[in-house]
Amino acid sequence: LMVNFCENSSLYFKGSSEPAAMVAVNLFGAAGGDAYTKFTAAVTAMLGDELGITPARVFVSYSEYSNWGWNGSNF
Repeated sequence: LMVNFCENSSLYFKGSSEPAAMVAVNLFGAAGGDAYTKFTAAVTAMLGDELGITPARVFVSYSEYSNWGWNGSNF
């Protein structure tokens, strides 16, 4: 798990600077639609609880990869 938070940055959506979040998930392998649905619900709830961002202002994108490199080699 790698997490990057960008402090003091703004994310504008529909002309509004209300709190918002963009979550990018890069997955080694694949997952089913149900797993994505559950993860989106969980991360949206967490960002709402911890940062006060409404679910309508949380955006989640998913990318699946069959090849991933780390520590000088590939999985």
